Amino acid sequence: MKIKIIQSIRLLISAICISLCLSCEDTMLNNMVDDEIYLLEEGLNEVDVFNFEQPSISVHVIKSGVGQRAVQLRLAIDPDLLAEYNQVNGTSYKLMDPAVYTLENSTIDMESGRYDASFELALDSEKYTELTSSDPTAVFAIPCNITVLSPQGNDPKEMQTILVPRLLEPYIQFASAGFLTDVNTITSVSPSNLWYYLKVELNYPTDRDVNFTVRTAPNQTELIQQYNEEHGTSYKPLPESVYQTENNPIISKGTDYTALTFQVFKDKLVSGNVDYGQYMLALEIDQVSVNKIHPDNNYVVIPFAYHE
Repeated sequence: MKIKIIQSIRLLISAICISLCLSCEDTMLNNMVDDEIYLLEEGLNEVDVFNFEQPSISVHVIKSGVGQRAVQLRLAIDPDLLAEYNQVNGTSYKLMDPAVYTLENSTIDMESGRYDASFELALDSEKYTELTSSDPTAVFAIPCNITVLSPQGNDPKEMQTILVPRLLEPYIQFASAGFLTDVNTITSVSPSNLWYYLKVELNYPTDRDVNFTVRTAPNQTELIQQYNEEHGTSYKPLPESVYQTENNPIISKGTDYTALTFQVFKDKLVSGNVDYGQYMLALEIDQVSVNKIHPDNNYVVIPFAYHE
């Protein structure tokens, strides 16, 4: 009898558990929103395009929500969109010649579990330069109209963006270039080794390490002479024996700058019988592992005052 009672209790508990599980079925989605599709950046978008091996422009599409359906999208170039924008906003953007760029994928298939994708437009840098040089006052644009194929629910009928690309050369440079104004003072109470820092930066995002080298500017004497003539000063080149630049500086991937270090040895100033006075040190970025060195912001001239 006791065994039958225990079995009955177990059956009752099992029935209750099954009932609870069934009552909870599919409720996890009750408060979730349907998938929503939108552009990461709609409207007018001025886009910096860096002149790498293959300059490209991305139009990002985002899908948010529970991720329960796949979506197919199509991008088309729509000159009427640009004409309408100019009329409404009183602007005069010009339609970019289709020969200057290539739409690499006119459709996107987003699987149910995928939440972002992009259309890619490859820019021909030579043709872009020719186009902008032939009409230097014009601002060229690419009007893009994106539609959702087989739309459902609250899907937008159309999504639109007008791309205004600007082709830039990818450079490494000193963040503060040219002649610096802050004078570094060295006296008898200064530490034996004086450390200084200069910010070296990229004007583009990088997915690799960027190695570079810095040297004493070959035209250091001319730069200092030019400064003295323009400002009525009497700076002299800092003796090469009393300073040392960082070996193997690097800008790590995922970042766009580094603090370049160099040091001045005060004891060598003293032991070298260097006269008190005003000195300058001109440093130059002379090599980089990828891309280019800025033609103007590639050097820095640092003033020092050495006195008792």
